[in-house]
Amino acid sequence: QGTQVSIPKKPKRILTMSIGTDEIMLGLVEPNRMAAVNKLLDDPTTSNMVELGRRVPTKIDYPSAEEIAGLQPDLVIIPDWGDLSRVGVLRDLGIPVVVCKGPRNLQDIKETITLLAEAAGEPERGRVLLEKMDKKLSELSAEVAKIPASERKTVVLISLMKSYGGAGCTFDEACQLAGVTNGQAAAGIKNGEVLTKEKLVAIDPDILFLPSYNDHGNLDINSIRNDLINDPSLHSMKAIKNG
Repeated sequence: QGTQVSIPKKPKRILTMSIGTDEIMLGLVEPNRMAAVNKLLDDPTTSNMVELGRRVPTKIDYPSAEEIAGLQPDLVIIPDWGDLSRVGVLRDLGIPVVVCKGPRNLQDIKETITLLAEAAGEPERGRVLLEKMDKKLSELSAEVAKIPASERKTVVLISLMKSYGGAGCTFDEACQLAGVTNGQAAAGIKNGEVLTKEKLVAIDPDILFLPSYNDHGNLDINSIRNDLINDPSLHSMKAIKNG
């Protein structure tokens, strides 16, 4: 956001306001430097860092500015898609707050890693993490290049977020990196636009990605899957016919 943030010493009680930034930060610092992490960070349907998440005893959900201050953090990271009203309040209390981008692509993620590494006083660890990412991406690219165009699958994400998965989101870029065609993007659907049933049939994907996140049992994902699989209007699709 263009704000210059003063961080007087290397932070030892770091707090971030999303699972994604928790995961990035735990790629840069030891768990004992986290004042708390999101309550879902030890849930395998949500988190990529279950074991590290379990090593941070204090869990948070959606804390108020007062609750954040009570945890006595010396650095707070807030994504720009979250509640930014807390930023000014926390800064008025003398707590360093860094606002980062909600990523739309891999480059945004890389910029966030660099920003968080600098804020945590670990720029070298940030460089190492980016080097590891680039090595993985290079290996993936070499494998994907072997797949003939005629054999590349078309996929569609059925997300609990009804307007997610079109062109211009991280899932779309993941498809490109994985050597598959994002059916929504190929059909001209942009992220933020809702995929209709008619469009889904027209795309006729080879593979459907269905939800696994159940919000700790509050969502019946089996019902969501069954409604889709048993819908007569979708029976002509390759993904449904082939299971």
